Amino acid sequence: MLNSILVIILIGQFGQGSSIPWAFKNPVRPEITSGAHPIDSLLGTSENKENLPATAFLRRLSFDTRGLPPQPSDVSDFLFWSEKDRVTKIVDRFIDTPAFGEKQGQAWLDAVRFAETNGFEADGDRPHAWRYRDWVIEAMNLDMPYDQFLITQLAGDLMTPAEFPSLSQEENRHKSLIATGFHRCGPVHLVSGNLDKAQLRNEFLTEATTTIASAMLGLTIHCARCHDHKFDPVTQLDYYRLQAFIARVEPVDYPITSSQETASIMAFRSALEGRMAPIRKAIGQIDEPARSAALKAKIAKIPPEARKAIETPAAKRTPEEKSLAERFQPAVKVAWDDVLAQLSPSQKKARSELKARLIELTRSIPAAPAHAWGIKEGAPVEHHLLKRGQVHSRGETVLPGYPESIAKNMPTQAAQDRLALARWIASPNNPLTARVAVNRIWRQYFGTGLVQPEDDFGARSKAINQPLLDFLATELIRQKWSTKSIHRLIATSATYRSAHFPNQELRRRRLTAEEIRDTALDVSGELNVRMGGPGVRISLEPEVLDLIFTEGEPEGLWITPSKKFDENRRSIYLLAKRNVKVPLLESFDQPDLLNPCGKRPDSTHAPQSLAMWNSPWMRERANKAAMKAMASAKDSEGRINVLFEAIINRPPTSQEHKLASSAITSKDGMSDLALALFNSNAFLYVD
Repeated sequence: MLNSILVIILIGQFGQGSSIPWAFKNPVRPEITSGAHPIDSLLGTSENKENLPATAFLRRLSFDTRGLPPQPSDVSDFLFWSEKDRVTKIVDRFIDTPAFGEKQGQAWLDAVRFAETNGFEADGDRPHAWRYRDWVIEAMNLDMPYDQFLITQLAGDLMTPAEFPSLSQEENRHKSLIATGFHRCGPVHLVSGNLDKAQLRNEFLTEATTTIASAMLGLTIHCARCHDHKFDPVTQLDYYRLQAFIARVEPVDYPITSSQETASIMAFRSALEGRMAPIRKAIGQIDEPARSAALKAKIAKIPPEARKAIETPAAKRTPEEKSLAERFQPAVKVAWDDVLAQLSPSQKKARSELKARLIELTRSIPAAPAHAWGIKEGAPVEHHLLKRGQVHSRGETVLPGYPESIAKNMPTQAAQDRLALARWIASPNNPLTARVAVNRIWRQYFGTGLVQPEDDFGARSKAINQPLLDFLATELIRQKWSTKSIHRLIATSATYRSAHFPNQELRRRRLTAEEIRDTALDVSGELNVRMGGPGVRISLEPEVLDLIFTEGEPEGLWITPSKKFDENRRSIYLLAKRNVKVPLLESFDQPDLLNPCGKRPDSTHAPQSLAMWNSPWMRERANKAAMKAMASAKDSEGRINVLFEAIINRPPTSQEHKLASSAITSKDGMSDLALALFNSNAFLYVD
């Protein structure tokens, strides 16, 4: 009955000559007042409107463009420049720094749920996935045209390589292959045991189709996997037609290292393995007797008949013994703590020394020869609609095709391969692609998108200001898909400098999880700005490690860099492991990496305060920031000023200075003040 009612509603909305959703129609560029800033003209914003103070504006701009606070030189230069062009100059400075690509790249990686592990219970590593992350950051910094950015990810293996300045044709080819890692960003069910290959293949195609629709088109097309979409004019057939474009895709790691370099790397790795083998043997000679003793002790505690069944070789067990052995197997399973309990103090000491040597050698192992973590076209396949989404319930054969409600307004692509899909999505005639892109950029600067819900451009979406959205979408295309041009346009508007934003009383956003961590490192003088490379494992609290590694030996399973400074990279370079989260980042709404995340939640809960006030990591950053302030000024007044400028990017008010002066009289007073400032709204929020 309910389905019948929904069908009637959908027919009323989309059938029999009724109009399709506004977002499925091409944008119409509005008229702009001559000589006026386009955004201000469309919003009726005056240059005389109440603006933020200069320091507050720079803090806002710096975090929105780079994800880091402004430096003192940024403030002094901005105030020195003439009022006529200083906004343009500072916007250009921030957008043209490498940190811009890291900030913007994070938003795209959220949307495609990039991770360096597979997820599920095994959560196996993807040792070459980080090159896709680096490609995204580089593309943002180079201002790769957005249409090319999408096409290269969808079909880089099928097209002429994207043009990167100063790179050879071979390197261009490598970049294009790396970009196709886009299709592999979702979780993959790779675990031990007997798995249904058809089901696994369907899961891969489902993940890839979902990401294409959500990240590029802003559509919840995955809702049509089992039945026609309940709200949008997207049928189940539309879903499988779109999926048919990628039905032949196969994951592949392309070697991109020369044979000579590969041979050199493998020789070095082999030599290190030769040095590690005797250490492993020595550790085994300590472990095995202890493991045997632990097993013997456990077996002694079970009933005699079960003991006899377990001690009998598996091939010789009777059916009753097999049942008993299976039943009591958990009771005699030897965990690492059982082995440890059998070791004497001298054995523990000797083993610890051996393990430390082994870990140091492990840190020296060079990365495996470079591969492009991408895809290729497999053999032609016959693709089917799946009844109710069930992989073993095939329906009609489906050929590649586009959602009809969108395609009717666009020229038809003659070809039916993945490159044709890429060009269709990135076409200036596609009514969704440019709108979705500029809406994400707008939300980044104003906290709220021009479309609600912000990443669903279906029938339920509502444009708060469609003329402005359509102007930005057409402007993106007019500027040859330069996303930096849209960033500049927004950031140089009087609307953005205003203390009050459109449809909002105040514009205040909390720093993202990564911005909190990166800024704490920056303020303490410890931020390592080196870009790129494999994801970094950072030191985790013992409680977290205990939760992760509950059965096997934890030592050596989470190897951190030998130099502490290498752990202080920007958060985008931390190992993106689906089943292991940094508590600080998780507390402040870092995505789960399992689902596409177009907009992060903005929660408030107790663990956030615990992470900021009580974690040893935050206390250490506060200590370092205090030491830096004390080295920068000779008296307490100067030190307080330095600390305020560094952490909240403004001098203290007279009342704040009075309170701070009374708080720093104790031995750890400056550190306590720094920690209090890290926990203040002035640090955690950007006006």
